[in-house]
Amino acid sequence: MYSQKKRNHLTFKTKGFIFWFLLLVAHTTQAQQPDVDGYRKNVQTAATPILKWKALRKLNRYYLTTGKMDSCIFTSQQMLVIAQQLKSDTLASASYNSMAHAFLTKSDFNFALKFYFRALALNKKNAGSLNSDIGGVYTRIGNYGEALKYLRKSQAAFNGLTTLRFSKTWTFTYLSYAFNGLHQGDSALYYGQLALEENKKNPESFIYPGILFNVALAHHQLGDYDLAETYYRKSITFSDSTHNLLALSFATNNYSKLLMSQGNYTAAKNIAKQGFDAAIKSNIKAGIVDGAEMLRKVYSHLNRKDSAYYYAEMQFAYKDSIASQQRVNEIQNMTFTKQLKDNEELLKAAEAKEEREQNIQYGLIAIMLVTFLILFFLLSRSIMVNARMIEFLGVLALLIVFEFINLLLHPFLGKITHHSPVLMLMAMVCIAALLVPAHHYVEKWVTHKLVEKNKAIRLAAAKKTIEKLEGKVSAPSS
Repeated sequence: MYSQKKRNHLTFKTKGFIFWFLLLVAHTTQAQQPDVDGYRKNVQTAATPILKWKALRKLNRYYLTTGKMDSCIFTSQQMLVIAQQLKSDTLASASYNSMAHAFLTKSDFNFALKFYFRALALNKKNAGSLNSDIGGVYTRIGNYGEALKYLRKSQAAFNGLTTLRFSKTWTFTYLSYAFNGLHQGDSALYYGQLALEENKKNPESFIYPGILFNVALAHHQLGDYDLAETYYRKSITFSDSTHNLLALSFATNNYSKLLMSQGNYTAAKNIAKQGFDAAIKSNIKAGIVDGAEMLRKVYSHLNRKDSAYYYAEMQFAYKDSIASQQRVNEIQNMTFTKQLKDNEELLKAAEAKEEREQNIQYGLIAIMLVTFLILFFLLSRSIMVNARMIEFLGVLALLIVFEFINLLLHPFLGKITHHSPVLMLMAMVCIAALLVPAHHYVEKWVTHKLVEKNKAIRLAAAKKTIEKLEGKVSAPSS
């Protein structure tokens, strides 16, 4: 169709706006209009924590698909608090996964990886999907070797499974894109075709344009430009028909490169303009930068300097805007990290308080049991107890009472001493200094009472014995 002399191989570059973002956003896009007010109402009226978590998750997905990343991160944080209160690793993993999606969308790859790894550590059963997400992050930053490492793990987790077709489709799509990034068109085409086959078994409209794009890109790199054009057009047409502006922007940008490489500047301009308009409507700044750059090049080749200058200015302006936003994001991320740490400390404090209250209850029960035994031995009129037994029970009671007082006073002492080990030790020594003399006094009193009681029991027993003997002696004489 086109002159072979004009064909050039595509240089695959990873930019701020790349297809993983499109796939991630589309992953949670619903065909119907979301009931946002209903989601918020469900959060407020949820009868149980698990119902509130589910309502927050729906709201979280809405924020993700509409680009409200701050709200998305906030709801993820609320989900995590509930999951931790319920002590559910599965829910906590899903909460971290939502956080990772939000940070990936903001192109904050360090935070995205951090939370994907946390999610993976809590839920090994979901290793296939999570390893795929981690591989996607490494693909975005151009570390294709590391990306393939995790994508292979994902592929191994799905091997032999007849279910989870959707997750397998994602993994094959990611692998195709990673191999495109490594300029290995054959492998990229192979996994792109596998993704198409899986998507046929379980059709999902939001990932389909991405699969078509990967196949087009693979053909583009292999020099099969006719097939590349066919798949680019399919991706563009499908994206346009489903109003997927993000996918439309990306596919048109790369198709425009193909047309430019073949000298078809007018067609390249029309396609690039279509993608640029889609990026403007979707308000994705990185997509606008890519579109403006493409139009600048096209207009330069068409010798329309005014238009080229216009788009160059727009490109630089949006690049500055992205840089400014990244600086704002860094500050927001610092705040978020502090909030997350505070929430974890509050959770630990709540758990410590709950554990301390349980220990106090156990201490009270132990004190009551030991006290009951001592009183029983003291008041019993028939049981004789060795003084050593009372001494042992007394020491045991002293230790339990000391630990009980420690549990009661620990939070109060911690506030006063600011958890200083030296001051805390001194406070405990003072408490022990008061308890030990009191223990000795009580033990001495109990031992004295016990000895007196034992004497009385022995005396009573002796009297009974004498009475029996006297009765036997006097019986024959009568």
